[in-house]
Amino acid sequence: MTSEKVRDKVSLTEEQEKEGYWTEVCQDRVLVWHKKNQIALLYMSPDIGNKVQETVERRRKELKEVEAKTGWKPD
Repeated sequence: MTSEKVRDKVSLTEEQEKEGYWTEVCQDRVLVWHKKNQIALLYMSPDIGNKVQETVERRRKELKEVEAKTGWKPD
């Protein structure tokens, strides 16, 4: 799978991008970032788009839970 094909499969929503999420394709892997923090290193597979979305949504849910419990919100 070429990196161009992967970029087509791996897409974030506009809202996710505004929150600071982004992806990077590196050889046969996809790195998922939130601001300056790497949150996942995934091997390319036919369902890579779904895996990236699951990873980002899991992170968003975790951050919302932290905010609800402590009041802390990432800048």
